[in-house]
Amino acid sequence: MKTTALMKKTAIPLVLALLAGLAHAEVRLSEVFGEHMVLQRDRPLNVWGHATPGQMLTVELAGHQARTRVGADGRWRVQLAALPAGGPHRLRVSGDQTVELNDVLIGDVWLLGGQSNMEFTLGGTDTGPQEVASPQNPQLRQLRVPLRASVRPEAEIAPAPWVVAEPGRVGDFSAIGYHFARQMQAVQGVPIGLIDTAWGGSMLETWVRRDVALQDPDLAPAVR
Repeated sequence: MKTTALMKKTAIPLVLALLAGLAHAEVRLSEVFGEHMVLQRDRPLNVWGHATPGQMLTVELAGHQARTRVGADGRWRVQLAALPAGGPHRLRVSGDQTVELNDVLIGDVWLLGGQSNMEFTLGGTDTGPQEVASPQNPQLRQLRVPLRASVRPEAEIAPAPWVVAEPGRVGDFSAIGYHFARQMQAVQGVPIGLIDTAWGGSMLETWVRRDVALQDPDLAPAVR
């Protein structure tokens, strides 16, 4: 009994020390950033995330870097210099811990919004099976934002991957977004990133900012 009690007393501080060490090392990027992502060309690049408060971070991309100290709320943000279209690059965030994202392209990023006509996937179209099976352009990628309702603005999306337009993987791409991107790519000759936030059947009111909705006598009760 004494041996067991001693082991418990020893194990608890050890576990707490390990947890403290893990917490101290935490460095995370926002979920919108991921491997295979596309970032907007020719404009300053904002990168943000979470980490242990107080630590100093260095963010590097394509030969450019910026440094920042994590705020008391655990949030951090830096701005990197604008880059021309190209890649692939590696995004590295270094602090108590190092996080790297590979296969990052610089090009044009488009936000897809709307209802079912924008949400409808390529695999469900008449030419979908042929498109899914055909050779694709790895310079085209999509991030499908998970659907999650909230009456308050959220600082983070649910985890979701950036998907490269490779054979067999484009079936879940927005059909409109996919064909639009292919046309834009043919004209611009740059990588294209799609961020799909469309939600079939959603009404305009659900996309109104909370502060604006609270000023409307019909919407305010539902928001409250």
